[in-house]
Amino acid sequence: MFFYCTTKIKNYYKVGVASSLDRIKKRLTTYKTSNPSLKIKFFSEIDGLDQDLEWSFKNKFDYYRVDKSECYKLDFDVIYKHFLKFQHKFNKLHHFWSLSKFYLSEYYIDKELDTYETFSFSETTLKDARFGYFAGFIPIADINRLGDKHDKDGNITIEAKILDINKVDLKEYRYKYTKHLKEKFYGQQYGYIGAEFKKFFDDNFKIRKKFKAKSILHVESAVNIEIFNMFEKKYKSLIKKYPKDPVGCAYWERPEQKYLDVKSFKLTKKIIDKFQGKHDIDYVLQAISSTIPRGNRKLYLETFLKIVTRFSIRAPAEIQRLIYKMEKEIENELKKVNKDKKIELAIEMQIKKSKKRIKKRHLKIVK
Repeated sequence: MFFYCTTKIKNYYKVGVASSLDRIKKRLTTYKTSNPSLKIKFFSEIDGLDQDLEWSFKNKFDYYRVDKSECYKLDFDVIYKHFLKFQHKFNKLHHFWSLSKFYLSEYYIDKELDTYETFSFSETTLKDARFGYFAGFIPIADINRLGDKHDKDGNITIEAKILDINKVDLKEYRYKYTKHLKEKFYGQQYGYIGAEFKKFFDDNFKIRKKFKAKSILHVESAVNIEIFNMFEKKYKSLIKKYPKDPVGCAYWERPEQKYLDVKSFKLTKKIIDKFQGKHDIDYVLQAISSTIPRGNRKLYLETFLKIVTRFSIRAPAEIQRLIYKMEKEIENELKKVNKDKKIELAIEMQIKKSKKRIKKRHLKIVK
């Protein structure tokens, strides 16, 4: 199972679970009917924890939930950190498997997600992942079947090749991987890049482990544990997790499920302000611009003045002086507009009076 979070819609994010990368793509296609620019902000395999993760959002962040939907008015960092702590509690990383290749999020290298990295799940990106490339991730394990023989229990021999995280610097490995992409991947035929990726994995994945299992899928869980243990040993500061469940606690009292209930009003407000998702600036600007009729100079200036005044509230002192000057300029322009409007109205009234006098004289003559 996979967990995903969309890019921002108005002032909330939509989260959900899907059974595969293809299913995420189909969900995204559906969402785009009402939000054409929507993409996936991040996704990860969650290995059967779908209901627990979904309920953790419903229980912990109920205050921020939009009606009964899977949309939350949360800051993105809150969503992502909650997801990471949940994953790490159950000894899992931000990762996914594609055609027996383990992809690790580059978060563990940069200690943050790329601000501009989003996913559209095109056919090309999904196909590239089957060979060895998916933007925002690095491959660190590969599983292959050895031979065609079955033992008496019907098991086959499977070999897992894993990057030795304890001996390899991840930044150096990523540089080597990026160099491989430039030389052996971009612009090449899939038949060629498949063989080149195999060579790259053979050269870099030094840990070799053999398993007896019914299929390759049965080995993925064991490899997950192997990789997580190595990471927790070397990068313990990155593996922040929710604590273990207190003895005898109810489901809703588990650390990842417990509602953010704070008795102090002051502290509650502080948490709400910190966790609350902000309106997407592009959406706000689009909404504002849609309310301004073209050619209405007065309405334009009045709207602009409201925006500038709002910005001045949180502005540093040196910028407030600049904003104050802008406000005065806008107000002066509005006075001119109002003055011109009064003159126009006076002229219109004079014309109307003149027309009435002419009409009266005309009627007298006819009579």
